[in-house]
Amino acid sequence: MLRSKAQAHAGRWKLFLFEPNKIFYSNLSSGYAMNHPENTFMNFFKEIFTLEQLARNRMERALPNEMKVSHFTALSYLVKKDTPSSPAELASAFQVSRPTMTNTLQKLEAKNYICVSADLADGRGKLIMITQEGKNAFHIAVQSLAEMFGDVANAMGEELFKEALIPLTTIRAFMDASR
Repeated sequence: MLRSKAQAHAGRWKLFLFEPNKIFYSNLSSGYAMNHPENTFMNFFKEIFTLEQLARNRMERALPNEMKVSHFTALSYLVKKDTPSSPAELASAFQVSRPTMTNTLQKLEAKNYICVSADLADGRGKLIMITQEGKNAFHIAVQSLAEMFGDVANAMGEELFKEALIPLTTIRAFMDASR
């Protein structure tokens, strides 16, 4: 029984409250509720969001030296790339604002995990490069995370993760290309 209704997103989506504490969005053009038990897509992304929250909480407990998840992911990117990157390039890669990335970079620079230098090709620009200390901190963090997630890996087995990576990588690549 419908108890209340509120318009959202320029009238295209409606928020329906059918029972106390049960809120969901429904696309009125399709008439199909997003949290309908048969809505595979919504359930898939709900699982991803829940996994992300659980993983982030575990990561934050495991990361050493007051390292944050944002610091770890920036170091991970810089380790893999191993060439200088601009702050704008990093902000774009992580889909965060430039001021947010600047804040993260300042914290990494304060710990001597990165080196910030002038971009000779662009007099106003800066280039970011990971230092050996940053690489060492990254590898220590990876070891800490391996220990923190060991119970999950042992309980689930490597094969499950290998199988899950295939569709997840495909979906991530599609969404990354369409942003």
